[in-house]
Amino acid sequence: MTDYRVARLLAKLEIPLLLAVPAVMAAALLAGVEQAALAMLVVVALVLALFFAGYEASRPGLRQIMPTLVLAALAAAGRILFGPIPDFKPVSAIAIIAGATLGRRNGFMVGALAALSSNFFFGQGMWTPWQMYAWGSWDTLAVRWRMPALLIAPMAPCVCRRC
Repeated sequence: MTDYRVARLLAKLEIPLLLAVPAVMAAALLAGVEQAALAMLVVVALVLALFFAGYEASRPGLRQIMPTLVLAALAAAGRILFGPIPDFKPVSAIAIIAGATLGRRNGFMVGALAALSSNFFFGQGMWTPWQMYAWGSWDTLAVRWRMPALLIAPMAPCVCRRC
């Protein structure tokens, strides 16, 4: 297969790959599997590897890679800077903005790379692939369902008659 065909195939598999993790979780729960942590980690690592392979196979240009890396570094720096403040991490917002402006695939990469690089400061562990998956998938799903418009809408002037 050429890189173009692989890139197209992996692009079509983006949403099913994101839904594979909750599907395997539900299957393990319904099957009564109590020790499913290793299996889930393997599934998350496989999903991340396929997302990274899809991004690499698409052969993005330098003008596409540089904003992605700069925003990932900005998100990681924001996470480290606001580390002492509980429940305030700008990674989600930066990843959603990156996905809305640069595309879903780049937004996923911003969230995943921000989690990976900031965990060099906070410490790598079994939670790192999960954080990469969570920030990447949140961004991909938010852009897929056009949530940036929903997040900005409450700041728009009130147009209802009761205000």
